[in-house]
Amino acid sequence: MGRYFFRTARRNFPHPSTEQVPQRQRRLRRWCATVILFVVVACASYLAQANTIAAKGFEMEQLRQKINQLRTENRDLENQALQLQSLQHLSKKIDGLNLVPAENISYVSGQAGALSLR
Repeated sequence: MGRYFFRTARRNFPHPSTEQVPQRQRRLRRWCATVILFVVVACASYLAQANTIAAKGFEMEQLRQKINQLRTENRDLENQALQLQSLQHLSKKIDGLNLVPAENISYVSGQAGALSLR
């Protein structure tokens, strides 16, 4: 029963026809191609999404930096405006204009009902 048993037992099973073998191989190849295509599409989709997320994160970080820069600039401009409006600054500016104090001040008093009419 040694080595010939397998060969004789195998002969009892029906052999697939020659048309079925290529058909099975074609089905297997289609299935493998479909699976490979699915994996490639899934990987490409994953890479595209990862790239988009990374780009959006980089853009958000740049916008945060710009916001911080604009806040700092706004704070500096507000401080500068307060300094320019202070009394000390205005008095220095007035002294630099060489203004002469008015001596004889006369006020015009209007009469009641003295308006110009057209």
